[in-house]
Formats: sequence, structure tokens, C-alpha cells
Amino acid sequence: MNANLMATDRVLYMTWNVGFRSIICESDSQSTLFLLEDDHPLTHPYAPLAFHIKRFLSYDWDLSFTHTLCEGNACADWFGKHGASSMQTDVLL
Repeated sequence: MNANLMATDRVLYMTWNVGFRSIICESDSQSTLFLLEDDHPLTHPYAPLAFHIKRFLSYDWDLSFTHTLCEGNACADWFGKHGASSMQTDVLL
């Protein structure tokens, strides 16, 4: 599965449960953002995960997705790479 989509799904789940209600989700992956912004056929390999993430848009919060450059997103990139492969479900904020 796509690590960016998995990390996005996990982070949105955690931020909702912690109580944040105004979220700007930045990604340096234009392909990830493309999957989240447009409708894709159900046969797309990542369609189920993208659909699950899109459900967060219907929650009662301000959520937006935006593109950022990789160079300016080093911290989030590290969390995305290490968090997606981690089995740990809690986070310190």
C-alpha cells in the first residue's frame, strides 16, 4: 500500500480523536493529493484507502489538503516514513 496514504489515514484518525478541529494536511506527494482530490475508478489499487480518507472530509471540522515542497517538509516526511511502518498507535503531542 501507499505509505503516504497510510500515514495520512493514521494521522487524521489520531488528530480527530485527540480533538483537533482545524487541520491543514500538507503533502509533498502530488500523486497522493491527486487520489484524494479526484474521483477514481473502484478498480484503482488505492481506491479503498483513498475513499476512507475522503470520509474525513465529512466530519465536523475544517480539513484541507495542500501541496508542499519536500525540502520544506522534512519533519513531516520523517514522521510519514517512520510512522507508517510503526505498530505504535499512540502519539505524544
